[in-house]
Amino acid sequence: MIAISSNVESKMTESIEKQITVSVPASTANLGPGFDTLGLALSLYSRIKFMLLKSNDSGVPLISFGNDNSRALSADSSNLAYRILKELWTDSTETLSRVRLEITTDIPLGRGLGSSSTAILAAACATHALNNRATDKSNLLIESCRYEGHADNLSASLFGGMTVSSTHARSGKVVFQKLDWPHEWKTTVIVPTYELSTTKARAVMPKSIPMADAVANVQNTAMLVAAIACNDERLAREAMIDTLHEPYRLSLVPELGSIRRHLRNEPIIGSVLSGAGSSVMLIYHRRYERDIAESLKSWQSAQSNQPAILNLEVDHDGLKTFI
Repeated sequence: MIAISSNVESKMTESIEKQITVSVPASTANLGPGFDTLGLALSLYSRIKFMLLKSNDSGVPLISFGNDNSRALSADSSNLAYRILKELWTDSTETLSRVRLEITTDIPLGRGLGSSSTAILAAACATHALNNRATDKSNLLIESCRYEGHADNLSASLFGGMTVSSTHARSGKVVFQKLDWPHEWKTTVIVPTYELSTTKARAVMPKSIPMADAVANVQNTAMLVAAIACNDERLAREAMIDTLHEPYRLSLVPELGSIRRHLRNEPIIGSVLSGAGSSVMLIYHRRYERDIAESLKSWQSAQSNQPAILNLEVDHDGLKTFI
């Protein structure tokens, strides 16, 4: 663990040439059937302060942390945000040697809430700012997709709200559309105590699926987008059914099946994996918030390793910067 002492902090303040803080919201992807396509920004945040020193000072730590949760991250050059900086600054090695990062994040790591996307976006944004280049969010999305591979989490965290996105397999062209999330629809995220890597979650998926399952997912994704655009709870409830990835991941995230069984008589709109897991997201109308909270508390108390229950809002603003 690396903390900044008051002496080091004072020294850093005096030696900083310029700095920028980038705040990026967490995100959930897929929303059931919208595999690698749908994303939704949530009210948990990663904040990274990028500081450019006047000169390289080995006495100032490369990476420091602003809270306990962030200390699970790497404190050396293997840190994802720093690795992205390094790849983007290949022609500016001297400048890069003067960069320091301070990371504060509320986002549970390795739980399907887009923590890696926030690091990538923050580093790409800081690269533009510290090199006095104009920052355009559409360009940031294209740039960041080179490292993430798909735009679902990235677009939601970057622009806020719900996004529909795709990346062309051959040209790499990224297209997206932001939609207004219905204000009445509430989100709660259940976060298990264990991490689940995207690599492991993708490994259990088959290389091919039946045509009927593929068609069902296309239909449900289209219906879900229509339901959100029209604020149609009934249609969303019918549409939030996946046949592409969740059935194969149930064994990796037993909480999903357990929660669905426990809430089968509750008026929820949907219960889905958050990204590849291990978190589970619930969507329901605000009028049922108290009833859902009580039911979840009952479920939580019966679990041997009690997951965290996060009562979240949808973030509508996306990435923000502060000088």
